[in-house]
Amino acid sequence: MPKVIKKRETGKNRIFKRSGMNLFRLNSVEVFAERQKPVSLSEPYPYWQVFKGYTATRTFENFIGNVPVDSKVYNSDLSYKFTFFVKGYKKKADLILDPRCARGKFTVFFNGQKLGGENNFPLDSTLPLRIPLKNFQEGKNIIELRFTVVSAMEGLLTQLYIEGDFDVIYYKKRKVLVKTTGRDSRKGWQDAGMPYYMGEGIYEWEEFFTDFEIKNGKWVFVADEIVDNAELFLNGKSIAVRAWRPWEWQLDGLSEGKNHFRLVVNGNAANKHDIDWRGAPQGWIGRGWLVKYSGV
Repeated sequence: MPKVIKKRETGKNRIFKRSGMNLFRLNSVEVFAERQKPVSLSEPYPYWQVFKGYTATRTFENFIGNVPVDSKVYNSDLSYKFTFFVKGYKKKADLILDPRCARGKFTVFFNGQKLGGENNFPLDSTLPLRIPLKNFQEGKNIIELRFTVVSAMEGLLTQLYIEGDFDVIYYKKRKVLVKTTGRDSRKGWQDAGMPYYMGEGIYEWEEFFTDFEIKNGKWVFVADEIVDNAELFLNGKSIAVRAWRPWEWQLDGLSEGKNHFRLVVNGNAANKHDIDWRGAPQGWIGRGWLVKYSGV
């Protein structure tokens, strides 16, 4: 049986960076229609699921109700208003509109200013529409999508995103977009300003080994917790990918002197897409250890 003959903490001074831009999710929305009482929703829905001011000539029944596949609305004005807060962020960002996030024709307004011309969705593309956002206001900001609807099937179908180099924190019980600090957290990405981030997180650090330490046994790197999976690189060479416990990598290829460690962690998609998701921590959670075994 292998025996632990040495153990020490590693990665105390690890440096963290995202491989891509951060996300701010826009899901809570106020919906307005002419001659209708405004409705507050936890996520967007099309006209027919919010208001009843339409006539359907043909419907299709399924688990969400009688879908008005052929219909006519009484009034064509429909708007979705997202309110969010900014503190100290001055850089640009992009509003991300996925190709199937809406149905119908609409115009986007940011703090009352029209952004571009009329958009017609769904897009005939697999790429999202990116609308640049600049001149964020300190405090409250509003993104509004104003539709001219013909059918009750039209409107906004899903949440939207802002993408940029920022952090998202809790401030006065609100999620607030702030200037990025690039910080790491042993509690995971949510605690590091990335509650909606989906992508790679890269951790880098260095460790020194003597020739005596390397001989007579095998070293293993052990992480307390990883969500969702990770690949470890040692001195530029991939060691292995791990997708479940134990989060351990045998360190073949250690060199006398300085050794460079690079841990690339991939989170899952739930934090970005699922508004009912509990927000489980993602990334490298907790601490890391170098363990030397004899008899391996």
